Amino acid sequence: MLLQPFRPAARFYWKIRNLPTEWMNQISYLNSIIPTY
Repeated sequence: MLLQPFRPAARFYWKIRNLPTEWMNQISYLNSIIPTY
């Protein structure tokens, strides 16, 4: 397959691209747990 060498790079790029949404989910999750006064 011609795309075989690029598969880890694409997976790494996808992980980097999905990091901000994961951060926002974690932050909203922590904000829901920790009461803000």
